[in-house]
Amino acid sequence: MSIGRNIAYLRKMHNNMTQEELANKLKVSRQTISKWEMEISIPDTINLIELSKIFYCTIDDLFNLDIIINDKVYSEIKLINKSEFYYYSYPVISKNPEEDSLNIMRKFKNDNKLNGIIVGWDFPYLNHEQINTYHMHGYEAAILLDKKIDNIELKMEKKALWVSLTITDPFSKPFTVIPNAFKIIERYIISNGYKFSYEGITNYEYEYEKDGVTYMDIYVKLEV
Repeated sequence: MSIGRNIAYLRKMHNNMTQEELANKLKVSRQTISKWEMEISIPDTINLIELSKIFYCTIDDLFNLDIIINDKVYSEIKLINKSEFYYYSYPVISKNPEEDSLNIMRKFKNDNKLNGIIVGWDFPYLNHEQINTYHMHGYEAAILLDKKIDNIELKMEKKALWVSLTITDPFSKPFTVIPNAFKIIERYIISNGYKFSYEGITNYEYEYEKDGVTYMDIYVKLEV
């Protein structure tokens, strides 16, 4: 991966910063930024340090990490204002909690004839023995609904701003592609001065198929 493409990508992620705006921050010319991005020249040590501060990354990231959003894998990052919604969830702690929890929620949806999407997120409340001795982890699946349902106890999420990213074919390399999507979103949030929310549902994954292709939408909630 080239440092020039990384600088151009991080610049655009940072509130669509122009080359001129970045040049002003670094007290260099716009032409200098252009040369870096075209790799006619590379930043000196002082400017590498300043770039890492501006873009919330390391100097090693600038040179070596594949931090470009690949058009074939990731969509552009979106900010979405989501209205309040209701949900019913079920956490599972096991060696294979994702499928266990999702299957329980699929059955719950079918049994109650509900119209809503099924999502999930990592369930973090495990002790060391569960993780290290029994090699377990947790996952919580939920069905999201836009209104209350009689005879079903639901939780409510207030209206909030969410950051969203879509992954194409997420299970081609799930242990790389999915965690990297969260890193891309994290970098976007911090670079643009937003803050993570720690109330209620803080993030979730929504898997679906369209025209024979599997997609996964990642959502991360922002603090109001």
